[in-house]
Amino acid sequence: MTEVKIIFASTRAAETALRGAGLSIGSRQGRSPRGILFGDYLIAKWRNLTMHERNALHGELLMHSDLDLVKAKIRADRVPPDALAFLQLAAESDERLKEAGMNDPEAAYGEIAVKCVLSDGRWRHLPWPAYAATAKIMAQRGDLDATNSVGRRVYRLPPKTPSDQTPHPPEPHP
Repeated sequence: MTEVKIIFASTRAAETALRGAGLSIGSRQGRSPRGILFGDYLIAKWRNLTMHERNALHGELLMHSDLDLVKAKIRADRVPPDALAFLQLAAESDERLKEAGMNDPEAAYGEIAVKCVLSDGRWRHLPWPAYAATAKIMAQRGDLDATNSVGRRVYRLPPKTPSDQTPHPPEPHP
């Protein structure tokens, strides 16, 4: 089992990043660890989890009051690589935001999450309210392309080159 440790500057930053990566977080119970599972789950408090349930978790969220840091221990073999990459990027962004004196990482995480969701270059509907609101702001700034499709607003990252604008590559001639 490969374990990845990711450090965040605050509980709020860790929770925002974990949820942005598609992970669910267990209920708070003082300074006890909180369970982490990939997907949409309701996770009990640490004291109410059996040993079997604890072993089945995809990770743990640990608070370190003496250091004022929050550590997410993620079992890399149980979480998609995209989610891990997002968490590492969010932790790096969290550190840069803290250095710049910004206390609210949610806007930056929202933009990172939207870019991760849209990274394949396809048009996508963003059903999560926070992502949809962030995408709307990014589209107004010109950072995303937006259009309506089947009654919904869909977004994609703008093409990098003019050749990316063609929907399909040209057919080879025999």
